[in-house]
Amino acid sequence: MELKLESVALALEGGRRAIQEVSLALARGERLAIVGPSGAGKTSLLRVMSTGLRPSSGALRIEGRDPWLLSRRSLRALRGRIGAIAGDLAA
Repeated sequence: MELKLESVALALEGGRRAIQEVSLALARGERLAIVGPSGAGKTSLLRVMSTGLRPSSGALRIEGRDPWLLSRRSLRALRGRIGAIAGDLAA
């Protein structure tokens, strides 16, 4: 699955920025590890990438399409195809 973030930002309630201008592109078959300290925005970034959160600004493209323009049914089907594995390496 191809995924692209273009200058994605996410503001939380109260105006705090969880994500600030992140851009990346993942080609089909590539894997991504997100590492950083607590509070860095890792979970927020994963939720945006998996369409669980809509970015405040910027663009998310999955397979070249904006998921927020899909019908509810199509978005649900897309979410069923997205996989994310979370783990704690310190455990």
